[in-house]
Amino acid sequence: MFSQNRKIVVTVKPEHFHKEWRLVGKFHRRTNELLELLVMPPEVTCPADARQYYCLLMLNGSIRDTLRLRGLNNLDRPLTWTFDSGGQELGWC
Repeated sequence: MFSQNRKIVVTVKPEHFHKEWRLVGKFHRRTNELLELLVMPPEVTCPADARQYYCLLMLNGSIRDTLRLRGLNNLDRPLTWTFDSGGQELGWC
């Protein structure tokens, strides 16, 4: 159980959209709490210490693929994505 339901926010820039970057969540291994959201290129591995943390893709595929499925075919300004500490998406704008 989480002590509080925090909001974790990440900013996705247009270059992340155009280069097929991924949205990755860094979770605490003991509590399964989402601690941080990372925007990473597909060839980079998660920078988490495996004894304390683990990483999961937060979306199916790249940021671009996910936004296109939601009707956004181009990104010309930064977008803010919000998740709660349980890893549930709260929204984007």
